[in-house]
Amino acid sequence: MCGAFLAAVLAIGARFGRTTKEEPRQPTTDRVRILAERLQQKFGTTSCYELVKDFPDFSSPERRVSCSRVVQFMEEEVEKLLAR
Repeated sequence: MCGAFLAAVLAIGARFGRTTKEEPRQPTTDRVRILAERLQQKFGTTSCYELVKDFPDFSSPERRVSCSRVVQFMEEEVEKLLAR
């Protein structure tokens, strides 16, 4: 799983997560589903392995650029979802 996606999920959970068992999960799960769909639509996957498989050198500039694009996209999308 992409780390940027997981960080975004944590942010959504921190903002909309339940504090009791009686509260609905829907506000959180809906946003996480939307986020996963948007990542899938934009980059074709939510898998870190798939996102970086063309960049085997962990420290290559190309891999950093690729990851930076995903991180920026996730930041923009989670910001929208947190505002809802």
